[in-house]
Amino acid sequence: MSDEIFNKIIIILSAGKPPIGSWHQRIKMFNLGFKAHNHNLMHLVPYYPPTHEAKSISPSYIKYCLKPVKNRKRNLLTPLVACIGMVKAVLILLRLDNIKFILVPGLNFAQGFAALMVSKRKNIPFYAEIADENTHIFREGKSRAFIDFIAKYNQLAYEKYILKRADKIYVFSTYLLDKYNRMFPEHKDIQLTVPSLIDIDYFDLLTKNSIDGIHQDNIELLNSNYPKIVYAGACNRPNGLFFFLDAAAKIKKVNGMIFYVFFFFVYGDVDKVKVYCQKLGLNENVFFFSPVESKLIPAIYSKADILLLPEQGNIIANAGFPGKTSELLASGKALIATEFSDLKLYLKNNENALISPIGNFAEYKSNLYRLLTEPNLRQKLGNNARITAKKYFDAKEGVKEYLYFNKPADKNFTYW
Repeated sequence: MSDEIFNKIIIILSAGKPPIGSWHQRIKMFNLGFKAHNHNLMHLVPYYPPTHEAKSISPSYIKYCLKPVKNRKRNLLTPLVACIGMVKAVLILLRLDNIKFILVPGLNFAQGFAALMVSKRKNIPFYAEIADENTHIFREGKSRAFIDFIAKYNQLAYEKYILKRADKIYVFSTYLLDKYNRMFPEHKDIQLTVPSLIDIDYFDLLTKNSIDGIHQDNIELLNSNYPKIVYAGACNRPNGLFFFLDAAAKIKKVNGMIFYVFFFFVYGDVDKVKVYCQKLGLNENVFFFSPVESKLIPAIYSKADILLLPEQGNIIANAGFPGKTSELLASGKALIATEFSDLKLYLKNNENALISPIGNFAEYKSNLYRLLTEPNLRQKLGNNARITAKKYFDAKEGVKEYLYFNKPADKNFTYW
């Protein structure tokens, strides 16, 4: 590759609550990945003003357009402050040289307009990245408020006047790929992108953490020789967990197997799941733990034989798949799942996971039984899962599509 592509600045223009906003992990991984390819990242935050403390702990790649304040409070001047921040952001962008491209995540009209204006003025690419439809921001019906109207028409204006003019549109799901291909049939560069990036080297370090500091009952069973199934995450949509527990209870009753299930729930309907386990007679098999530090989760995964990815329904279909999928694959463990959202793009049955159609209880139960009884199968699936994670989800690999090449803009595209 020629020298001219190196040492350029990649701009992410994204406002948010300091120190970094809701895209924290993704932008952090972008910084890691772009650095590995000799590019510098600047996360330009037009608003809101950070506190002095927030600015002091922010990574060096973050540049705030507004001066820090003692206490950040929302008031009637907040929209004016945001406008001042946007003007400053535009001035900073106009003064910068050697920009490779400007990336705007989300559906914010003001940020998109600023990026589009600067990109046309300086003749540099403008990329848009869409995670979902923002339907969680605005409501319909009697419950809607003025802020809901603003959010709704902000999105509509962004899509109508800004998004179609982006040089590239990156989307997180086939749902959004279909939507924007229909909306902009003449746009030549709408692409699927990997919704979750991780630092595999750092993840591997975390797997070596000791879990001896977790002083909770039954944690020692993670060292058992019996098959161990682990799920760590939310419990706010428990139907997928119930589906799994039904299969586990059936296997226990019919085959008399001994296995252990470890639930590390962060929040949700935990009591409902506990009651369901009692009803199924799984009290001696299923153990519940209070939330643990996130840095210990990779170490817990390393103790497991099987990792559980329960169905979460269409509510996350717009976002492609659960973000934790990348970590589950990176763990190098056998994974059991159903075909919800876009998981079939990343998981292939009998290759890097056992994945069955939604609602097919017989196949799901059979998959679970195979994982419980076939250690060689678990080893094969885990090894291939690890390969998948390194090839597509490691930040140093995942950013390549933003720098060097395009993936096919085809909803039938898969990673296998």
